[in-house]
Amino acid sequence: ETLSGERILLRLDSEDVDVVRPRVVLRRSIAEEGQPTPVRVEADHLLLLQARRLARFTDDVVVRRGDAVVRSPRMEARYDGEGQLTKLELRGGVDVRQGDRRATGQNADYDAKARTLILAGDPKLYDQGDVLTGDRIDLALDTKEVRVERARGRLRPEAHKGERGAP
Repeated sequence: ETLSGERILLRLDSEDVDVVRPRVVLRRSIAEEGQPTPVRVEADHLLLLQARRLARFTDDVVVRRGDAVVRSPRMEARYDGEGQLTKLELRGGVDVRQGDRRATGQNADYDAKARTLILAGDPKLYDQGDVLTGDRIDLALDTKEVRVERARGRLRPEAHKGERGAP
């Protein structure tokens, strides 16, 4: 794991860390089989609260892992006692891109164990010309499966010609 930035302030009384323009690379804190794919996080500001096992990123947060890119104004990352990521909470407008797929919403929660991202607050999913909206959109990032609660949308069958079950 690496942390760098323009200015790093370590508070000796609490071991909290305050970082301006942080750049974080996580390799071991994402539990997965085989060779882990690094997660890279950039933001304008990071406050790392060691005792609460909480990292609070603010202003222009960008998270990259493989071909997935997540952008949001605010993100809180929560860790367990071993330093493994357990949850991400993104607030204030979220934009997720993975390959040709894009999803947006006001808020998103990522469950590291289930490896799912849940979008809420006028969530939308754009995929091959299709647009889905609903009350909530669940994305399984590994399998790329999607579940939409109270789904509404516009589907373009011609975009799916040749796929299993397509006309």
